[in-house]
Amino acid sequence: MDEARHVEAYRRLLSEKFRFAYPISKALRALLEQALTDRRWDFTYLGMQVLIEGLALVAFQRIRDYSKTRCARR
Repeated sequence: MDEARHVEAYRRLLSEKFRFAYPISKALRALLEQALTDRRWDFTYLGMQVLIEGLALVAFQRIRDYSKTRCARR
């Protein structure tokens, strides 16, 4: 439940404040599907940790960089 709230809050941040979102690439979609459909629970758990946490860190860095650029122009 907590992670679902994070996803919803992040979706709203991107759509309402920054008005952009990047579509998922074919390669990333394939990795996510592979991790989610594996029979081994530990592989799914590890895959989600690595993929989603890595994506989140990059996304937060992009928001930081985007915010600095926008604030510097004002």
